[in-house]
Amino acid sequence: NTPTNTACATINNTATNTATQTPTNTVTNTSTGTATNTATSTPLVTNTFTNTPTMTPTKTLTNTATITPSLIDTSTPTITPTFTSIPGGCGGVPIAGYSYPNPATGDAMNVSCDLCEFSTVTIAIYNVAAEKIASYDFSGANGTNIYSLNITGFSHGVYFFIIQSSGPSGNRKSNIEKFAIVR
Repeated sequence: NTPTNTACATINNTATNTATQTPTNTVTNTSTGTATNTATSTPLVTNTFTNTPTMTPTKTLTNTATITPSLIDTSTPTITPTFTSIPGGCGGVPIAGYSYPNPATGDAMNVSCDLCEFSTVTIAIYNVAAEKIASYDFSGANGTNIYSLNITGFSHGVYFFIIQSSGPSGNRKSNIEKFAIVR
């Protein structure tokens, strides 16, 4: 951004001075003859003086402002859970889980979950009326675990699951996750 301020002043003064001079000249010619001529002339002289001073000062003020944009961080923030000093390091952090393929079309659906310690795992399946319709139990290890669930008896529709674990540092569960089955 460069704002520019301009201030201009123009002054025109015109003065006209007129002076009129009327000199009187008398000329006398005398000659050795018998005649004397005297002539008087009055010439009219007009002098006109025109004084026209012109003053056009121009003053330009230029303010230069530089705006430097600050860098905007567009990266995705990473949230790292903080574990307490409980053995096994779980400390109440929810289980991260998801299902795939979603929507499921065949006889099996995979559920992935991250565990912080060796645990007994239960995956509970609910319908849209919040009725528990199935439950699967497994032994899970520390890290990412993938379970293949048999869904042949499920009809077309939307379902929910919750993953619960019980390990040396206590019980944990996931958020409610949604999946669909298309037949």
